[in-house]
Amino acid sequence: AAEPPDAEVLMLEQKDARKRKIRSDFQSWAPVAASHESQGTEGLHPIWKTGHIMALILMSASSWCFQILGSSCFVTFDVTDSIDDKLDGNVFNLVTDFGKIPCYAFLFATLYLMTYSIVLGCTVSHSMDRQVQGTYHSHRNSNQVGVSRQCNQILLS
Repeated sequence: AAEPPDAEVLMLEQKDARKRKIRSDFQSWAPVAASHESQGTEGLHPIWKTGHIMALILMSASSWCFQILGSSCFVTFDVTDSIDDKLDGNVFNLVTDFGKIPCYAFLFATLYLMTYSIVLGCTVSHSMDRQVQGTYHSHRNSNQVGVSRQCNQILLS
């Protein structure tokens, strides 16, 4: 006969399911309807959506520049060349002035995505804390706003 499930394991699985649900609600591009498990969030704030689209465009354009315009982005340098002679002793001189534009664009997009990931983790953690404390409301039409809006208000103020 099968053993009954372990209470601790069930509790951890339920906690993990709640985390996935909160993360999914926050990342949703469309409003999420309220249910018994969800407080009903408005999905991603328009600023985050714009940031995602801009990051996609910046990363795609930088990659395109590196692939198609590589000779304009980088100085021709062979393995047998000397950094002291060809690059004036500075390895960063390998990138041309034009090449710095896609490099900075890619860096900016990466920093945005890292920031978003950190905010998402904080939002999930904050929501889980609120659930544990019993202050997690599921009233879609009440004055309570979704977790995503609260986090966005904190970040954007």
